[in-house]
Amino acid sequence: MKGLTIIEVLIAMAILAVLAVATLTAIPTFLRLNQATAEDQAVTAHARTFMETLRAQWREEAAFAAEVLPVVPAPVGYRCEAAVSDPDPGAPGIRKRVALTCTREAGGNYSFIVELGRPR
Repeated sequence: MKGLTIIEVLIAMAILAVLAVATLTAIPTFLRLNQATAEDQAVTAHARTFMETLRAQWREEAAFAAEVLPVVPAPVGYRCEAAVSDPDPGAPGIRKRVALTCTREAGGNYSFIVELGRPR
């Protein structure tokens, strides 16, 4: 006899159904992960732009001394704040630390820190 019995066909369909359910269940997780990665990239690109603009501005002694911070629009859904501090209280004004903290409206923080020395 050639062909498959009804039991063999049902078993094959059950195996395919289990595989299909497992695959379809994973898709929303992958989509959420993809969205989170895109948000991470957006906030990291924002921080990079902020830091590069800061370095360019602080090449001037006056901007370094006045602690002038660049204005770079935050990514959608984030609020970003920068703070300047002195990492070496024993030698004030030689180096400055700038911390950029971006807070997502839905929750979660990202912090970026750079230290810059006084221009010569």
